[in-house]
Amino acid sequence: MTRSGGKDVNAIWAQLKAQNQPSGRREREREEEVSRKETAEASAPVASSVVARDAECECFDGFQDVEGAENLLKRTMNSLTEGDYVTRRRAIRTLAASLRSCENAELRTDVFVEVVAKHLLRRFEDKSEACRELAVKCIAENVEACKEDAVESLLPYCVPVLGERLGLSGGPDADRRSLIELGAEILQASHVNRVDITDFSRASSKRGQAVEPSEEVRILLIGLLRSLVRHGTHTIKPYAQDFCEILLCCARDPFHEALVESCACLCDLVATLGAKLWMVSKIMLAGYAPVLSHRRQQVRVSAIRAISALVFNGAHESLLDLCSFRDPNVVPVRAFFGDDIKVNYMGKLITDSCANVRRELVKYVGSWLLELPERRDHESRLLPYLLSGLIDEDDRVRRGALETLEKLGDLYIKDNAEDLKDKLYYLPTEAHGHGWMDGGVWRAIEEGRVTTPEPFRQRPSLGSRLLVQQNFKGSLGALASELSSWQEQPRLKAAKLLRVFLVCMEDYVASCLERLLPALCHAGCSEDAQITRAVLDASRTLSWYTDPGLSLQILGPRLSPEFDRTKRASAARVLAAVVRGSAEAGTIAGHEAEVAAMVADNGLDSTGDTALKRAAVEVCEAAVLAIAGGEGDDAIAARDGLVGSLVLLTGGREPFAPAAEVLKLVLGALPAQSRAPALASSLLGLCAGRTLAEGALPPETHAGAVCGALDLALDGLQAGLSREEVLARGEGGLVAALGFLSAALGGSRDLLSSSLAARCARAGARLLEVVSEQAFGGGDREALLGLLAAEGAAVPR
Repeated sequence: MTRSGGKDVNAIWAQLKAQNQPSGRREREREEEVSRKETAEASAPVASSVVARDAECECFDGFQDVEGAENLLKRTMNSLTEGDYVTRRRAIRTLAASLRSCENAELRTDVFVEVVAKHLLRRFEDKSEACRELAVKCIAENVEACKEDAVESLLPYCVPVLGERLGLSGGPDADRRSLIELGAEILQASHVNRVDITDFSRASSKRGQAVEPSEEVRILLIGLLRSLVRHGTHTIKPYAQDFCEILLCCARDPFHEALVESCACLCDLVATLGAKLWMVSKIMLAGYAPVLSHRRQQVRVSAIRAISALVFNGAHESLLDLCSFRDPNVVPVRAFFGDDIKVNYMGKLITDSCANVRRELVKYVGSWLLELPERRDHESRLLPYLLSGLIDEDDRVRRGALETLEKLGDLYIKDNAEDLKDKLYYLPTEAHGHGWMDGGVWRAIEEGRVTTPEPFRQRPSLGSRLLVQQNFKGSLGALASELSSWQEQPRLKAAKLLRVFLVCMEDYVASCLERLLPALCHAGCSEDAQITRAVLDASRTLSWYTDPGLSLQILGPRLSPEFDRTKRASAARVLAAVVRGSAEAGTIAGHEAEVAAMVADNGLDSTGDTALKRAAVEVCEAAVLAIAGGEGDDAIAARDGLVGSLVLLTGGREPFAPAAEVLKLVLGALPAQSRAPALASSLLGLCAGRTLAEGALPPETHAGAVCGALDLALDGLQAGLSREEVLARGEGGLVAALGFLSAALGGSRDLLSSSLAARCARAGARLLEVVSEQAFGGGDREALLGLLAAEGAAVPR
């Protein structure tokens, strides 16, 4: 060590060198100043920006061969390693301009590949983001210009560089094997011959972040990778694993535009290599499946397209994982010792908030069902997602799903032509399904008596119906489970989807009533009006194709007091929808008395719960209107019984307005000669031999019902009948009502409130004006007059 005057000469020399070198702070300030100038250039008009760039860089265009170009550009290429950021950037632009100026395509390719490309590839790891960006742009521009001639020579150099810049680093995982190797290990250990999406996602997440920190540069790098794939059709096969590894790393990119570009690159790679990706397609799908849950809709759309391309090239079995399918006969070991997560990506996409995402999913699900060689293996799992498109809010999604369903029907007929030949030739249209359509529902639709369920415009084709019938059993459990879900949105979707299933299944649904009707009753226990409407629409559609007697047998026990009032009310609403649907299909005849008995025997007409009362009113209204024109003794008896139940439902301290309104509507719909007898029969049933103290009905309900029936009889609501005709046809009931009012205002007065007692007195006073003394006179009349006077009613003379 040389010393001078006790000082270290080497230390002095190092200090002098450090003082003469530019400081890091000054270098950063200089780069920031250049960046500000670039920003100003970008915001200026395009013409001025081009002039500024042309003035900043040179253009060497005088070379005639590769050697001459190398000599001419040697100084510029040496400038690429200068410490000055501005010098490196100017050199890259000079090289780009020089290559661009060469009009000989073959010479440009040779110069680019043999002279310039390697130097530019080294700039991919430049410290300056602007230099990296310009270098990537220059390489990509010349690849697009030179195409396959340049790609073949560049691949040995480009692929490692792209793998380095787009690779992942910084993670805690010490295992540095490639993602392809990790995916192959997961696939080998799998007992279902698929790469578990959750396991692969965990393994890849341990690899850290991309080496390239700039989002814009990463997009350019993926674009360069895509150019290599497009123009290297016959040369990229040896590098297929490297391309797949890079794309798996890109699937972890947090920037949405980079994800969109990587999905497009994956589609190009699949289009180029096709079946040669068969062994890694399941790994690629496992890597890109989480992208389906990205928060940006354009990323989700791009991921659907990329995954669809993989499905057609060996990854079709992974559709089971996308649908979160779990074999009921196989229980994984880790389910006992750890978490076993399954994500239903298809379910999330079909309920996506963006219509574009749902439209893409329906489109590609249709292509899988139509074109996939293994389509029959996936029909039962994919068909519900296609049918879900028929209930979509977007009209384009509905139209696309309906067109695909018709194509699937034609394909089903073609595949099963021999089995269906006799049915198509010999049987009539009504039998072109699982069985015969009772009541001719589609004839009723053609005649306008029944509203066509949306989005159908006509009866689905035979092939479509048979396809849905064949695969319904696999969806029945899931539908019943969703209808019983505690979440309202799944219940709503399930009820709407069930209606679509029913339109295609027709009378085949009769074998599933034991599961569907209880599930519909459970789904109807909701305060959401949309859910209630969807459940009732599905129940009405279901009743078109089934014998109402079967439905009544299943619903009857659910109306009993053994169930709570919410479930009873829901079952009653479903029963009303079944009655309406059966009436539309013309199959309610013969079941009228059973419906009337279900209302009376289960105490629906005497309940005090408002919600249950409303449901009972709906049942009575539907049943009475269904049999309004019936002339048989059974129909008349059932009609009178239902009118009596409606009369009873109007009772209470205050008249129950919904029941009163429906009773007016029902009486108006009955034939003129049947209105008075129906009311008289109700009054007789309420008043003959029954008192408030001894009756099974609540006193206020009993007395209020009698007053309501009397008001209807006396107010002339029998439209078209004179009071004399009312008396002639129903005087027996009016006389019984007078006897009932005498008992109510006499010995049972303490059971009534003051307001209801006053109402009974007013009704009695009006009734005495109508009923003659011959029918109700003597001591009974005098006693009632005294009771009316005590209540302050206007006593008739």
